[in-house]
Amino acid sequence: MLAKPALAVLNHLLASEDWARGKLVPFAGKTARLQLGSGIVFLVRINEGGLLESAAADIPPTVS
Repeated sequence: MLAKPALAVLNHLLASEDWARGKLVPFAGKTARLQLGSGIVFLVRINEGGLLESAAADIPPTVS
C-alpha cells in the first residue's frame, strides 16, 4: 500500500527536524487519521521519539 512509503517519507523529514519531533513527542501514543488527496487515507500513531508508525484500522483516531 501507499501508507508505508508515505510514512517513510514523513519520518525521513521528521528525522532531520528536531524541533518538529519535539512538537510531536507530547502526543506520543495518540493516533491521527491522515488523508492525502481525495482517496488516500491512513491511520498513524505517534511514537515516543516523535516519529510516525502505522496504527490498526480499528483504533479510533484522536485527530483527523
